Amino acid sequence: LPQASLALVELFAGLRTAHVAANIEGYKVAVSLSSEIDPFAEELGKVRQPDSDNLGDVTKITGAMIKKCVQAAYTLGVQLILLVAGFPCKGPSRIRTTGGRAAPNLNDKQSKLFYEIPRIRDELRRALWECKPPDKKELPFRLIVENVIIKDKPTAQEVSDKLGCSPLRIE
Repeated sequence: LPQASLALVELFAGLRTAHVAANIEGYKVAVSLSSEIDPFAEELGKVRQPDSDNLGDVTKITGAMIKKCVQAAYTLGVQLILLVAGFPCKGPSRIRTTGGRAAPNLNDKQSKLFYEIPRIRDELRRALWECKPPDKKELPFRLIVENVIIKDKPTAQEVSDKLGCSPLRIE
């Protein structure tokens, strides 16, 4: 069987572990975009995946950048577009101590970056529809979001609502 290929978009990419996992599972990553601002993680990520384009700050990713990725995916004939994200968890983490104050949850300056995930997901969905060649089927799209168990129930519900799914707890 020919090797399946995918377009991989990694937000908060860190060391590019989603890229590594895709390769281990036998997928060829034909189109790769990442978003990472930590210089150490980016340096190691570039060693592991030198062909991955780092878009830097997730808040600066535009619809045009996403469209370019989707157009390349259609051109190269990938079988799947996969968006993987693990947003900063300092705010909603249940192990965070706040000295008796309420946890900042998604109001934390880093954790509020969570809201970029549904924004970019929506940009990907829009681009999949807008860029689809008339002679091809729309590419399948999947989303994986990894994070800690969120202790605050309203915050956990907000994350689920914004992502349009319920969490799957893996231990």
